[in-house]
Amino acid sequence: MESDDTSVPMLGSQTTSSSRGRVSLLKVRHVSIIASLLPASALIICVLTSLHMHFYQTTNTHCKVKNWLPSLSALVALRPEKYIWKTAVALHFWPRVMMMVTYFQYNRMRDSSFWSWLVEIIFFLELTCLTVLTCVTSLDNFRVHRNSFFAFIAFSTLHMVVRVHQSRRLLKRNYMTLTLVKRKLMITVLYFVSVILAALMYIMHNTLCIAGFYTLFALCEYIVVIINLTFHNLVASNFSDHLLFIKPGELFAISA
Repeated sequence: MESDDTSVPMLGSQTTSSSRGRVSLLKVRHVSIIASLLPASALIICVLTSLHMHFYQTTNTHCKVKNWLPSLSALVALRPEKYIWKTAVALHFWPRVMMMVTYFQYNRMRDSSFWSWLVEIIFFLELTCLTVLTCVTSLDNFRVHRNSFFAFIAFSTLHMVVRVHQSRRLLKRNYMTLTLVKRKLMITVLYFVSVILAALMYIMHNTLCIAGFYTLFALCEYIVVIINLTFHNLVASNFSDHLLFIKPGELFAISA
C-alpha cells in the first residue's frame, strides 16, 4: 500500500491547538480496536450475565427442550444485559462512522468509480440496521427487531462482498496487497457459511424441536458477530500506519 505524502508536525501528540480550533490525532488501528472491543466484550459479559441470572428465561423456547445458550435476541432482551449491549453498540457507532469516512476519502482518491461510494453506503446501512435491532429488542417490537436483524445480515454480507471487490480493484492499482485481499475473501466465505449454518440450526430447532439445536443456533450467532468484527479489523489493517486527523468540520487520514 502506498503512503500519502501529507505530513503534519507533532505526530507524537494526541491533541494540539491551532488558530482554527483544537486538533486531535488518533491512530486508525487504535480506533478500530476500540470499536471492536466494545461489542465483543459486551457480548461476553451479556452471555455470562444471562447464564447466571436469566438462564431459564433466555434458553426456554416453544419447543420446551433443553438448551444451554441464549440467542442474541434473547440475550439482549432482559435487564441488565440489554443496557450493557445497547451502551456498547452506541459507543462503537461513532468510531465506525469515523472509519467509514476515512475509508471513503482514502479510496476515492485511488478509485473514483461508484464502488467507492457504494461500499460505504452499504457499510452505513449495516451500522444503521445494527443500531435499530439493538435499540428495539424482540420484546419491544418483534417484527421491527426481526426485520432489522435480517436487514443487518443482508447488508453486512453485501458489504463484505463489495469491499472484497473494491479491494481487488485497488490491488490492480498496487494500493492493496494480495495477502490482504485473500484474507478478506476468506473471512467473507466464513461469514456466509456461519450465517447459513445459523439459519439451518434455527429451522431445525423450530421444525424438529430436538435438544441442542437452539444452542447450536446461538453459538453460530456468536461466531457471526466475531467474524464480522474480525472483518472490520482486517479492513482497518490497510490503514495501520495512518492517523486520523480530527478538527472541527474536518476528518481525514494521514500517513504516520
